[in-house]
Amino acid sequence: MISLGKFEKEELETACLAANVVCPQENLGEGLTVQVIDGIRTWSSSTSRGDVITQGVPATFEGKYTLSPRFVHEADCLASEGNPVEIRIENGHAFASNDFGLFSMILGNKESNVSPIDGDNLTTIEISQKALHHILHFGSCDPAAFIPESELAKVPNISKLSILEESIGIHSFFDEIGCNRTGSFQKASVCGPIGEFVVDRMMCHRVSKFLNSAEKLEIKISLDINKGNIVQFAGANWKILLHRVNTGAARYYNELVDVLRQSDLFFLEGIDSSICVQHAGQSVLLNLLDNRWPVVRCTIELTSGIKRTFDLLSEIDQQNESQVDAKYFSFEDSVYACIDVRCDDLGHLKECLCALIEDSYLLGDYLASLGTVGDEL
Repeated sequence: MISLGKFEKEELETACLAANVVCPQENLGEGLTVQVIDGIRTWSSSTSRGDVITQGVPATFEGKYTLSPRFVHEADCLASEGNPVEIRIENGHAFASNDFGLFSMILGNKESNVSPIDGDNLTTIEISQKALHHILHFGSCDPAAFIPESELAKVPNISKLSILEESIGIHSFFDEIGCNRTGSFQKASVCGPIGEFVVDRMMCHRVSKFLNSAEKLEIKISLDINKGNIVQFAGANWKILLHRVNTGAARYYNELVDVLRQSDLFFLEGIDSSICVQHAGQSVLLNLLDNRWPVVRCTIELTSGIKRTFDLLSEIDQQNESQVDAKYFSFEDSVYACIDVRCDDLGHLKECLCALIEDSYLLGDYLASLGTVGDEL
């Protein structure tokens, strides 16, 4: 049996609040990893949403142990009702106990290793906790209206951090649902390059809840504006790291190539960053485009060598009116179909390509027949 020591409510509560920011998934074995770093008991959690680190008191135990957020929350409740809680590890289980009660749970199997941000070209911002909470909260909250989730889903989940010479602000955009953009700025001490950095809007809102305090403690923000992929918020005994959100389509090129390789699709890369995929005897051209949501536009030739007759163009119009995902158009003596796949949903790319190719066979023959009879327009 290994004892991790006695835990006060403040330490457990901070760890719980930090876990609420990145939301480790218990079913995937994720959680809060507790270990001793430089003689200090340290909590950390790393997920696809971000990373957190919090520090407790001096400790001497060895090893790393991943505790479920539910277990840490229960230990926090025990500590609020009685004396400090002792946490022990035995046979793959964690036990929390004090004079009020006992709670146990199986350990998680994924250890977190979080490294604070460093580099030579960092921008650092110092701002009070109260001011940072203000801009993150009001710059990332939803519009003040009842909006169905289906409508709100049309809005890209992004917020833009703007670092100026003597202030920092955050903008969020709701153009897709007819609501005004938000923006909030506060004075801050800024050192280093200035510019913009796009992050996940919901994650900003979670950080604001973590900071929900009237205290005027200094918070330090660190990021590499030009080449970095992480922004770090650091307090006296905690750090929260959020990932940069890819907003330009070009940032997804390497991921797109990886997805094509994993899908066992044969493809050729062009010098203009276009990609030609060959599958089931058909060729599909892929182009990355910068829209509000970056997309991969997949284009296939349905038929060629035809005349642009009235019946042909009427059928193309009808197809465009009846289809939601695919769009059809004619160019010179050919007819093409295209679909847009969002860059944050490339896991379904092969499925979309196969559907596009399958639909092209029958529709291509039908459109070819319409382009052989009648006067050219």
